[in-house]
Amino acid sequence: MWTAHWNELKSMSDSDIMEDVNLPKFGTDRIQLMASVKAEAGRRRLAAAKAELGDGQSALVRVRPAVPVADARAFLREAANDPRVTMAARALDDMSDELVLRTYARVKAFLAPDSDAGDS
Repeated sequence: MWTAHWNELKSMSDSDIMEDVNLPKFGTDRIQLMASVKAEAGRRRLAAAKAELGDGQSALVRVRPAVPVADARAFLREAANDPRVTMAARALDDMSDELVLRTYARVKAFLAPDSDAGDS
C-alpha cells in the first residue's frame, strides 16, 4: 500500500506537493515549535540541576571554610602566578567579596590534590 503512495509522490512535481502548504505559516509554526522545545529542554535541565543540588546550594558553598576575604584575595594573588591557574584579566580588587570567596573555594579545591601529594 505504501509503495503506491510513494510512487505517486515520486511522480508529482514539487509545486503539486506543496500546493496547499502556506509557507510563511509553516515557517512561523516551525520557529514556534523550536522555541517551545528549547524552553522545555531548559526547564528540564534546570529541574535536573536543582534535583542534583538538593537543597539549592552547591557543594562548594556547603563546604566553604570560614576564610576572611582579605586572606582569600591574598591567596588568589599568589595563585595567579601559578602556571596551573588561569585568572580572568581583571583586577582582583574589583571582584565582589562573594565572587572572591567562590573563586577562592574553586581554586583551593583545584590545587588541593597537588598540595596533599606534596606534603607526603
